Amino acid sequence: LGGTTSLAVRNDTANLRHLTGAAARCAEAEGISSGELTLQRLLEWEVSMQAHTHSSEKISAILAEGSAAIALTWLARSLLFTAELLRHVEANREQSSEAMRHAHAVALRPFHGTVLCGIFRTASYSAPSYRQLI
Repeated sequence: LGGTTSLAVRNDTANLRHLTGAAARCAEAEGISSGELTLQRLLEWEVSMQAHTHSSEKISAILAEGSAAIALTWLARSLLFTAELLRHVEANREQSSEAMRHAHAVALRPFHGTVLCGIFRTASYSAPSYRQLI
């Protein structure tokens, strides 16, 4: 999808860097190798280090920036976006720009502010056609 996905790729790369950094800090603090570390143990370690703060009843916690928890959250949202994009393109054989807007609405829009939504909408107009994509 070319330049239309460059921001997403940078965000995913940064989230992977945050995740691996948190994993390295956890493994060192716990005195284990990175191969012994599980996601559950990593997330429990972040909680024990009080990386996250409690919030209102609607939101059980505010995840710390740069934490494994927030990195995993955004990586999961990114995977959902990609899956929705590909599913929509395959099912409807339509312009990838329409599929991108659909996938954004499903996976990311609830978590993006007005500015990011506008940037995404503008970028989606430069997405390649279905024929170019395939």
